[in-house]
Amino acid sequence: MEGNNLLTVIETMRRHGPPDVAAWLEEGFSRYIESGGNLEQILGLRAEGFSARSWRQEYLKGVRDKHLREAHALCSGESSWQRSVDLENEIRRFQTIHWPMLRDHDTPPENLSRLRQLLFWACKTGMTMPGSVRQIHNICGNKDL
Repeated sequence: MEGNNLLTVIETMRRHGPPDVAAWLEEGFSRYIESGGNLEQILGLRAEGFSARSWRQEYLKGVRDKHLREAHALCSGESSWQRSVDLENEIRRFQTIHWPMLRDHDTPPENLSRLRQLLFWACKTGMTMPGSVRQIHNICGNKDL
């Protein structure tokens, strides 16, 4: 039963978590149980306003960018800019050729190169992939400009 799981989480946080986080979680879960409202909103995890990003979107963008930075390091090119150009080509090729067949997979096939496995995980976040060399370079580092 989900209610018992919430109570277990609260009790675990009381015993092992920071007191301020335990109090925040207990108060939020209590309001959620009493009101039946939206838990994300009650806990203050949903950003307000049309252009505001939610905490979930920020997290997923960070995950996407981590995979892109790892892929960037595997690209060919002597400079960071050249690796960004190479990655832009790889992303376009991956999204055109591989992603349509892989989007419903839970994990990438083992026969994909490490670079394409990283692109799989970046795409799997559901966040829009960068569409220009400049965007990739801004994400992956522009140390040598």
